[in-house]
Formats: sequence, structure tokens, C-alpha cells
Amino acid sequence: MASDGITTVPNYLTLTGNSLALLAPDLSYNSFVGTHVVRLHVKLDDYNLVTHYDDFNAIINECVPTISPASAPSAVAYQLGTTEKTTSFVDFTQTPACGYTFTYTATETDGTALTDPPIGLTDKTFSVHSTNVAHVNTYTVRIIATLDNTPQTFDDSVTFTIDI
Repeated sequence: MASDGITTVPNYLTLTGNSLALLAPDLSYNSFVGTHVVRLHVKLDDYNLVTHYDDFNAIINECVPTISPASAPSAVAYQLGTTEKTTSFVDFTQTPACGYTFTYTATETDGTALTDPPIGLTDKTFSVHSTNVAHVNTYTVRIIATLDNTPQTFDDSVTFTIDI
């Protein structure tokens, strides 16, 4: 704090009228989410008989991130009947880093589930294996990342192709 009592306000605080809003920087603040009445007591050092009380609202908002997709996996070319082929992708990111976890799902870009094509997803790794000639096709796969344990829905996606 400077000698004049003024400090730089962190970017997660905003003051509007008589309301001070705090954007919780991570999950540890979520138990405090809500509006709290705070009483400010001002007393002059040079003239301590004058005091002033003022109430204001302190609003603590949940940590609200934006999601940035990871780089798409490289396109996969799989030859029917050969050994299983795999490709992985890296975690999506959240800003600010609130500490939420992601759940990843995958579909074809039209929303069709990946149950008929021989494409599986386990812990950020896709696997491809088939001996069925009916599976020969080009699949455009959409990876969807959804943040878990958030009061709102946040998701984003990235696509890549698998040729069989």
C-alpha cells in the first residue's frame, strides 16, 4: 500500500456505485459466491471525533472462464484390417485458470455418435480398428470439451478427419 493509502485494484475487482464485485479467481472462492453487506468505518486520525459509516455490497461472482480449443489432432489414415492406429490431443485451456476439469466427448460433425464407425475415444486418445469393409469412409470427428462442476454450460470443440 502506498503511503497515501491508495493501492492498485486487482483486475478481478470492480466498483460500481456502492457495489464492489469480485470475480473469484479460482474454485476456492466459490463457497463465498453471493452478495455480502460490508460496513465501512472511516475515522480521521487528526480529528477522531468525526466518524463515518457507510454500507456497501460486496458481490462475489463464480470464476467464469473462457475455453480455448487445443490443436486438432493430425488427420488419421487407417488401412482396413491392419493393427489399431491411435492419435491423441492435448487438453483444452481455460482462462482464467479456474481449476475446473474437462469432460471430452466426440461425435461426427453432424452429431452422429461414433458407435458404428470403429473409432473409440479413451482419455484424449482416439483409436481406429476394423476389418469391416462397410466402415470404409472419411469421418470428420468433432472433439467437444465441456467444463465440469460449473453452474453454467461452457464448451468448445475442434475437428479432424479419419480416413478408413
